[in-house]
Amino acid sequence: MTFNIHLTDEDYINYNLLYSLYSEQGKKNLFRGRMIAPVISVLALAIMAISGENWATLLAEAAFLLVICLIWWFIYPNILKKMVRKNIMRMKMSGRLPYSEDETLEFLDEEIVGTTEREVKRFRYEDIEKIDVYSEYILIWIDTVRAWILPAASLKGRREELLAFLKAKAGDKVKEI
Repeated sequence: MTFNIHLTDEDYINYNLLYSLYSEQGKKNLFRGRMIAPVISVLALAIMAISGENWATLLAEAAFLLVICLIWWFIYPNILKKMVRKNIMRMKMSGRLPYSEDETLEFLDEEIVGTTEREVKRFRYEDIEKIDVYSEYILIWIDTVRAWILPAASLKGRREELLAFLKAKAGDKVKEI
């Protein structure tokens, strides 16, 4: 089974967003980022309490900071998305995007062969870290940070055939998300 994969900047941005939001490390980073406002708020309230502020002022400040923390909790993922997009576009402007726009992937009986104009990569199915299946992408993780990105548009209606093949070859490494 052979697929000619064409990646766009948007595909690469989406891959990074998926990694940032759904990988184990990405979830930890997202949680840490979301906790910035609550930690600063608790510290501010503690300093105010130590400095002798009256309880009414502390309660009003706590209510205000709680609202700020809730807003931060919900908008932080959008801030993270904008940061990822900005960083990738900056990499593009400097000519350092680490992906090939066009690649041919061959799914053979024993291995996957990825061919670009610069290199040929071969990976056995048992060496693949995992395969995440999203509605718009299939990500075949070579290791914890590198993956082949297969946009649904590049599969040309053969998505289910490919998924059945991957499940037969990689077994429980295939996970639909």
